[in-house]
Amino acid sequence: MGATVATGLAANRIRVLALFLCAVVSFALANTRIGRFFGLARRFCAALAFAIPISVALTPLVAQPAAAQVILSAAKAHVGNATQGQTGFQFTISVTNNGSSPTSGVTTVTDTLPSGMTPISGSGSGWGCVIVAQTVTCTSSTFVAGAGGAFPVLTLSVDVASNAAASLSNTATVSGGGDLNSHSSNTDTVMVAAAISPPSIVKSFSPSTILVNDTTSLTFTISNPNASTALTGVAFTDTLPAGVTGPNATVTVCGGTLTATAGSIVLSGGTINANQQCVVSVPVTGTTTGAKTNSTTVTSTNGGTGNTTTAQLTVNSPSPPSIVKAFSPSTITVGATTSLTFTISNPNASTALTGVAFTDTLPAGVTGPNATVTVCGGTLTATAGSIVLSGGTINANQQ
Repeated sequence: MGATVATGLAANRIRVLALFLCAVVSFALANTRIGRFFGLARRFCAALAFAIPISVALTPLVAQPAAAQVILSAAKAHVGNATQGQTGFQFTISVTNNGSSPTSGVTTVTDTLPSGMTPISGSGSGWGCVIVAQTVTCTSSTFVAGAGGAFPVLTLSVDVASNAAASLSNTATVSGGGDLNSHSSNTDTVMVAAAISPPSIVKSFSPSTILVNDTTSLTFTISNPNASTALTGVAFTDTLPAGVTGPNATVTVCGGTLTATAGSIVLSGGTINANQQCVVSVPVTGTTTGAKTNSTTVTSTNGGTGNTTTAQLTVNSPSPPSIVKAFSPSTITVGATTSLTFTISNPNASTALTGVAFTDTLPAGVTGPNATVTVCGGTLTATAGSIVLSGGTINANQQ
């Protein structure tokens, strides 16, 4: 209809021009023989002017239908924020055919990752990917219909540098598949959080040297080095060395659960706030002599694995008792009585001596009473020929 109207307007212009020319000729030759002749010509010209537009108006223009084509688009996306030092962060690229014709041949997606990200892999049903330096190139021969048909989603995996910038942006490009042009995706911007450092741990025995059956304190100090991030899921397992035993107890400490048994000390589910420490102390007992060495590694959920710490405990045998004896008075006459005194000392600072005993055989010419008494936590038995102590106990640093 638009072509017919346009043609009609052109015909009207031709008709007006013809009438104008006829009028000019008629006026110039009026009242002449030639004028009479041209009067006939004028009528012929006017008729011709009306005839011309009719023939032109009846010849409309015909619009040609648009050619079928492929029009591709790409959309790049990700989920969540990345973290400095993170491995396997993922992007998705969705390719759609928005044209009226199905794709043909090979469709190519090219994505050059920004500095701070290293491409690791590209994958997707029907896609084959090649990585050269920072650029991932993926191709597909999948047939995709027009009017919104979509290729299988393409997934790119990247590693994030430990010093990556706070935000990283880039776009992907799609081409081929029958599309005469290449098209860029949206700009996808990833926020990159600062790396979270793991916890650190130090352990020590205090005192670090004890006697058999003495108790010492095993202390764990766990630190969070991060200035603004709490560490969660803090945990360690300390397997006690042979000859050292712990108590059977479960307590809440460091925001988690500490479980101590005879053979191990385990912390699980702890939380340590930014720039803070958590100290755990457990009493342990040395049951055999020797140097006792063990190691502990600390971990966390969001900061990963920290260091390994080692401590050593020395367990010694207690020093033996000492004894001094004396007669008082030391000189007597035959038949007289004197007092025989035994002084037994425990030189150990923290360990009681048990099973303390002695046997004193009296020399010829000296006799003792026949008696049994309780003394020094044990039994003293005196006969005419001997004095015997058995089963005694002397506390640390006592006599």
